[in-house]
Amino acid sequence: MSSVNIHDGFIPIYIRALQNTSHILTKGATYTKTNNIPETEVLNWRLAPDMNPLLFQVQNICNIARNLIVVVLDTPLPRNADNETSFDELQQRIASTIELLQRTTREQFEARDKADVMVRELGTRMKGIEYVQEFGVPNFYFHNSMIYALFRSHGAPIGKWDYLKGGR
Repeated sequence: MSSVNIHDGFIPIYIRALQNTSHILTKGATYTKTNNIPETEVLNWRLAPDMNPLLFQVQNICNIARNLIVVVLDTPLPRNADNETSFDELQQRIASTIELLQRTTREQFEARDKADVMVRELGTRMKGIEYVQEFGVPNFYFHNSMIYALFRSHGAPIGKWDYLKGGR
């Protein structure tokens, strides 16, 4: 079986999705400001009472992207404080996550697709590629789509192309 370099296959996907999320946050912030909706209210929007708010969704996609490095490379990183309280702070968090991903190299990920990795959230071990394909990417896109859905459900003029192309 041939090897898959996780860096080549997944780092660009996470970076692009984070850039698109930054674009959605910018459009969402403009919409909420134009409509005099308090930022603190927006950051606490939920699709359902038992779901996490918008603020968590953004923090979590950054954590999931960082976990690609933590889990697959078995490289500890300082935990994020999860203390953002504004769109600007969330934008900074997205930017720092993108910068972290951009600093990784293809060589760091050599043969990590076949490496046994510990997935603490699941309390189990799996191969690096299984972690990324079966947990990391689906989990990332679940929370990422919630950000889009939260803004759309409150009337923000954000469309499919904003989600897919980030205004490009």
